[in-house]
Amino acid sequence: MTVSLQKDKVLKPCWGGDTYHPEVEYYMLDYFDKEEIRWVRMPFMTSPEVALFFITNDLHTRAKRLRVQGENYLSQPRECWNEELQVYVPEVITNRQFIFGETYESCAVRTTGIPSQSQLTNESFEDWINRIKSNWNKKVTLNPIDYKNGKFVKAEKEEKK
Repeated sequence: MTVSLQKDKVLKPCWGGDTYHPEVEYYMLDYFDKEEIRWVRMPFMTSPEVALFFITNDLHTRAKRLRVQGENYLSQPRECWNEELQVYVPEVITNRQFIFGETYESCAVRTTGIPSQSQLTNESFEDWINRIKSNWNKKVTLNPIDYKNGKFVKAEKEEKK
């Protein structure tokens, strides 16, 4: 796979030892190994690496609860339904933290160099919302939200000039 790199980017090694490239789509593969009685978690795998892993490993007898999830999805804030607004709103943790815990979140931040979309230690809820608001609203363009006076509200749409 050919990847174009920007000269000013500092690329960090992924868990597998290769260099992280922001242009590449990565996945986390995880499953419960019934023979070794343990969880196996393999973050930052490319599509070819995932395919090769399936081809070279006999998973049908030993793997249970096999999942392959996009690292982009795992990095997003977890969603919860807001009944009053009839929209999904962000929670203070990412999907990765909810599923795998804080260790994998901090490792993802170190690997990518991108700050976590979760609420950081010593960061107020309002500061967190303001930090992630633009990324969140790109995701939910039909029903953008805002946080005012201690609660979520529908964002006012900007008038086109």
